Amino acid sequence: MTLQQKLIYFLLIVPNLVFALDPSAIQIDQKYSSKGMINLRATPPKTIFYILGDKKGLVNKNDSFKVKEIKEIKTLFDKHYWLKIERINPKTMEIETGWIYGGKAGGESLMEVAK
Repeated sequence: MTLQQKLIYFLLIVPNLVFALDPSAIQIDQKYSSKGMINLRATPPKTIFYILGDKKGLVNKNDSFKVKEIKEIKTLFDKHYWLKIERINPKTMEIETGWIYGGKAGGESLMEVAK
């Protein structure tokens, strides 16, 4: 492999393998799948003190869902993204909505664009 080929490989392929989706790139009405287990909550956190809403379920690894709303929650030091999602509950086969943590600004999320 030549130096030019290595450079192209590093710039184009490696970032897609190593880095997860930046939470600020998440879009409304886009379908995503989770890369791990994520708590499903009734409401996103309120205030800068980050008081979490009640847990109402779990999004399992590889579950797919659609993002319906995005909220930026500012804490004293960071900005976090919370996502209102809609999905088919695998146990009841009914439409379910709730809020999941999308990630910290400039960080990585626990989801990827669904294939």
